[in-house]
Amino acid sequence: MSDLARGFGWLTLAVLVGCGPGREAARLRVLAAASLAPAARSMAEGFEAETGVGVDVVAGASSTLARQIEAGAPADLFLSADPRWLAWLSARGRVAPCDMADLATNRLVVLARDGDGAAWRPGTEAPGPLPARLAVGDPEHVPVGRYARESLEALGLWAAVAPRVVATADAPAAVALLARGAVPAAIAYATDARGAPGVHVVAELPPSSHRVIVYRAGLLGDAPHPSARALLAWLQTPPARARMAALGFGPPPAGADAASQALPTAPALAP
Repeated sequence: MSDLARGFGWLTLAVLVGCGPGREAARLRVLAAASLAPAARSMAEGFEAETGVGVDVVAGASSTLARQIEAGAPADLFLSADPRWLAWLSARGRVAPCDMADLATNRLVVLARDGDGAAWRPGTEAPGPLPARLAVGDPEHVPVGRYARESLEALGLWAAVAPRVVATADAPAAVALLARGAVPAAIAYATDARGAPGVHVVAELPPSSHRVIVYRAGLLGDAPHPSARALLAWLQTPPARARMAALGFGPPPAGADAASQALPTAPALAP
């Protein structure tokens, strides 16, 4: 579907549902991955400005939000940092594959505090010494940690790094630990490093060493807000993607990259 056709589609739906009763007077509720929170709030503002429909964004680790949804937490859309959590919810009947859309991509970077001349640069010709401690989202549950472990395993470094990992609830929490000086290094998404005080990117983990980092949106079942489908469509329009690009996110995957993100049953993600 072209961007123009999709634009007419969401606008028509927004007008139609605007005449209906029920939850239309309430606000949409979106659960978003912590690393996507600023972009999600920016897009919520854009959608509200164009349609008049208010949107509340609740941010957290994708794994935590997915479990909350499975347990019955009220929400209309889920924006996950790992498509496998939407697969996990789909297997439980909470979201249909036809009600999902890829929104954006990201990159995985290693961060150090400003002034650190002995920073660790894995995947480069001069990697430097391993940090005494490394902050990263919990590799057992949090998408950024899973991506990081996947990358370091591919680089042959995980066995040495694992005992040094300081697991955090999400990517922004890892950056915060680094900024406070609690750890000498962190792995996070490139977007989390933008504007973070006192830290800088020292290396990007090779994209070929991990799955493509994809943010996927899913429309949740159980009688969502009448405008929820309109919001899902609007998130795929040029204005929404421009807001994401302004915050450092890349475009959704296409071709082979998109195929690599096909929904698995993902039993390993079960809590």
